[in-house]
Amino acid sequence: MPAKKNKNKIAAFLIKEQFKDSEEILDSFDELSSEEIKNNEELIGTLYFLESKKCEPNWLKKFFGIDSLGDISFCNSNTRAVFLTKTDGRIFAIVFGYGKGLLKKDVFEDDFGLFTTLNLVTPDTLRSVDKVDLALSGKKTREQLIKSGEIKDFGIDIEQDLVNVVTGKCSMETLGGIITGRDSFHVSVESDYKEIQSFLSEYLKYYKSDEYKKNFSWINNIRKVDDKTIISRLDDELVKKIKSENPEKIWLAVPEVIEWSGIEGFKYSKSSDEQFEDLFLNDFKLFLGDKLDDLDIKKLKCYYNVFIVYDFTKSEFADWSIYSCLYCEISLGGNYYILNNKKWYKIDNNFVEDINKRFALVPRENLGLPNYEESVFAGKGDDKGEGGYNKKVSEADNDYILFDKKLISIGGGNNKIEFCDLFSKTHKRLVHVKIYGGSSVLSHLFNQGLVSGVLFLEEEMFREAVNQKLTTDCKLSDVKIKPSANDYQIVFAIISSSEDELNLPFFSKIALSNVYKRLISLNYKVAISKIQKV
Repeated sequence: MPAKKNKNKIAAFLIKEQFKDSEEILDSFDELSSEEIKNNEELIGTLYFLESKKCEPNWLKKFFGIDSLGDISFCNSNTRAVFLTKTDGRIFAIVFGYGKGLLKKDVFEDDFGLFTTLNLVTPDTLRSVDKVDLALSGKKTREQLIKSGEIKDFGIDIEQDLVNVVTGKCSMETLGGIITGRDSFHVSVESDYKEIQSFLSEYLKYYKSDEYKKNFSWINNIRKVDDKTIISRLDDELVKKIKSENPEKIWLAVPEVIEWSGIEGFKYSKSSDEQFEDLFLNDFKLFLGDKLDDLDIKKLKCYYNVFIVYDFTKSEFADWSIYSCLYCEISLGGNYYILNNKKWYKIDNNFVEDINKRFALVPRENLGLPNYEESVFAGKGDDKGEGGYNKKVSEADNDYILFDKKLISIGGGNNKIEFCDLFSKTHKRLVHVKIYGGSSVLSHLFNQGLVSGVLFLEEEMFREAVNQKLTTDCKLSDVKIKPSANDYQIVFAIISSSEDELNLPFFSKIALSNVYKRLISLNYKVAISKIQKV
């Protein structure tokens, strides 16, 4: 019986073709130790590494208030190593421990692991998917199945979810079992350094394949931009947009999944005493003050950072550059681009055209509501913001009943639903009001209207609660009887400072189109309306 080979977990990055030398690929190259790895005098590659440093874990002192436990030794040690090897004219970097940190930024091919996995995976053996909901300011989630399934089992919205990590079973048993891919390709194989080049050669072949289009063609609706000239032009437009007085379709958002329960807030400067609960572009611009005029793309990427303040240790870490937290939509040269988590994506023109056509189908309604005066409603309190505006409208016009903040408990627990913000007795109109914001803000608005509309038709308890808040002249005669949806109109009224016709972020258009389609299938009349902000 031949000896059983070792099974090793491999995490491989494909280095971009323009980088030929180790010095170009590895960060702090002069500080690294190296060892040439050979097989029978034939050079396979070079292992680069940093000496591991042992240190006492900080939890021993912070939590228990002690430096040691007698003769018992506690220590942490982080290994960092990268093995560079070449096959078929391309350089691969296999990382060990925290070795990815030894690679310079932007030296490896983006999505190498993702497309290699999509080309190799058996479509009905998927186990895990990481996705970014671009309609919710980059909301990141990881969906895992107890047993293998297809992409549809993960609840992915192929129109507004950006899939960036996929795990499943490899269709080629000789190339591994369970495989995972994003920028790097992860696989467990019965191989060591002696055979690794032949495996990498196969992975490279599958990376270049178009096999994925048979089952995952929709993934091309959003494509990453690699052309440095286009990226430079987009970055210039981004800076101009930030500096503008009323920038649209741009906002800040936490760029990755974090444990919010351990976070006290965020800062834009470690030395500043000013702390924020969340990230907002206006807060950052106010922080910059006069320095806003000198802002450039280099400062967004390398100088200005977001500092997380952890509530347990009060320690602060610059985990992200401002650039990595920016989300932006820009039209350039007849194409549509999105910046998300430091990367620019081009949206397929046919996809953009289809969504714009669907958005155009949603009727516009002029409600005749008064302007939203910022000088009146700025600030906090019951008479400020959207709530203050809705209150003033209901007080000035007897046709409108104020439902804003009158939440209705449904289904037990903390499930509380808002019927609408304003209800017009004459037109039986449910008006949902929101100040113009990012996709997450508007998607929440549209979803609120959908949930409320469905509950009004299907839940007697919900109708009973609504009826209690309606005035005598418009109460339902019998809450047990399902109302006729065609008698009601649901209107999404968006407060906007733009003088132009109401326009929405691209992924908000998708969200609205889907909600519109669902509501009209229930026989509701649906429209959007603009409230002018002055």
